[in-house]
Amino acid sequence: MKREYYWERAETTAHKYILPGVLEALDKFKVPKDAYILDAGCGGGYISYSLWNNGYENVYGFDASSSAIELV
Repeated sequence: MKREYYWERAETTAHKYILPGVLEALDKFKVPKDAYILDAGCGGGYISYSLWNNGYENVYGFDASSSAIELV
């Protein structure tokens, strides 16, 4: 089986600087916790999971890579 997603875990080193920026933007624009959030190209779903873990109730993600989704 060909693997098109090359990380072993859902979290990558990029998330250390991406997630704080996403959370800051959501706070800056006063996005309510019950807003619908779509994480297009979510990879292994780390950002989606982190948003849900931070109280956002309606977070959805999708990715074209089936091997990325399998990491979740």
